[in-house]
Amino acid sequence: MGETPFHFDRDIQQYCFAKILDSDVAAAILARAQDVVKFVSTELGIKDHPRVRWIRPASPEQARATLKRHVLDRSVAERNPHFFRYCSDVEKACTPCDAGLNEIWIRAELVGSPELECVAAHEVRHAWQKSSYPEVFADDCRAEGDATPYGYELAARYLDGGNRLTDEARKWIEGERSEAERNFHEKCPGVLFEVIATS
Repeated sequence: MGETPFHFDRDIQQYCFAKILDSDVAAAILARAQDVVKFVSTELGIKDHPRVRWIRPASPEQARATLKRHVLDRSVAERNPHFFRYCSDVEKACTPCDAGLNEIWIRAELVGSPELECVAAHEVRHAWQKSSYPEVFADDCRAEGDATPYGYELAARYLDGGNRLTDEARKWIEGERSEAERNFHEKCPGVLFEVIATS
């Protein structure tokens, strides 16, 4: 068993994160993420593109000073402009559950290509689920079964359209997708791992 991550608050069994300013993220990374969001939003017919917010793990003490020790309501934590807490770790990115937050949150250290493109496309799909198919978004297995293959497919198409889908990037995407599918079937047996059919 590994060490407890520094951003895990043992008292309330939640992981703590800080929302950071765009100015603390390299301009090239901001531009890449925003370009993917625009591309995927256009594909999905999203007129109001989700905003990319950048996050990083934060110490429980930092989060507690703002969120207070016992504020566990997820929507309260999500709406705080500086910090939030979740009962599970956010390893790469997430989409807030609050219907009023048209945002996707990406960990600031996630800068590699094509990983950033795949993750951004995946989260925009979740934002679309939240607004268009809330019953899918509310079901973790169905939501992931749709967004995961979608994210890899759209990222590959996005990179290919800009002549940036190298053989190495294609192999990486295929390998990651295969591993994600294996992990998904272990976690969600009997649930489809495919892009849902929509009107």
